[in-house]
Amino acid sequence: MKEDVLDDTLVDFDEDDAPELTEEWFKKAKPFRQFYEEKFGAGAADAFLEAVADMRKTRGKQKSPLKERLSIRLDSDIVEHFRGTGRGWQSRMNEALRHSITTH
Repeated sequence: MKEDVLDDTLVDFDEDDAPELTEEWFKKAKPFRQFYEEKFGAGAADAFLEAVADMRKTRGKQKSPLKERLSIRLDSDIVEHFRGTGRGWQSRMNEALRHSITTH
């Protein structure tokens, strides 16, 4: 028996308990969007599908890294400002630093 997390609660899950996929089962099945929005509310399916699409857009590890990984301490208000701009905040921080060195 495996333990699986579903809806933030611990659930016992046994693969042997999975239903047999019969014609009757398929007749009762609902399209993903309908099922997901009944369970999580209107718009939830779009948000989920958008998140999945965003995950697929992420690049893998660079073959020849152009950037250097490092650890740096910054004032919390600076980090909050850039994080507050959403996805890609580290790239925007990099652009701001680049702009600073080319203009000073």
